[in-house]
Amino acid sequence: MANIESIIYRLENDSTWMLILGISIVVFLIIVLVIVISTLRVRRYRNRFKGLLFKNEKYLQKVSALENELATFKTTNNENTNLKVSLIEREKTLDASQASYEVLHKNFDENEKRLKKLSQALQSKENEYKILLKEYEESKERVSALSEENTKYRTTNGRLLLKLENSEFMTKR
Repeated sequence: MANIESIIYRLENDSTWMLILGISIVVFLIIVLVIVISTLRVRRYRNRFKGLLFKNEKYLQKVSALENELATFKTTNNENTNLKVSLIEREKTLDASQASYEVLHKNFDENEKRLKKLSQALQSKENEYKILLKEYEESKERVSALSEENTKYRTTNGRLLLKLENSEFMTKR
């Protein structure tokens, strides 16, 4: 310890050594300050870097989730586009079918009107047929009766003729 006391005593009496000691303390403090500041900066940058890495991981997770979602949206969009195309085709088919239906309905109405007219004409012809059939049956009965009567007259006429011929034959003789 004596050695340290002698050094301190010499430093207190010699101003040059005191100046050198002061400058070396200042340099030492500056170096320590620079090291402390550098250490703090390194820590701060390291913490920032860790934070950025953590944020980057979160962002990468979000980006991958968004990319997956974008892929699903693209596939959904493709499906919706295909569905839209098929719906447009179905709409065209439906429009064509609707036009055909309207034409068929119009034709059906016209055919139904014609059918009613034909049904009425047929009904009137059937009524005429029934009337004519009745008249035919009556005429047939009259013809049959007249035919019988005609046969009777012929028979009677034949007999009368025979009698007349016999009587003429007899008168001639």
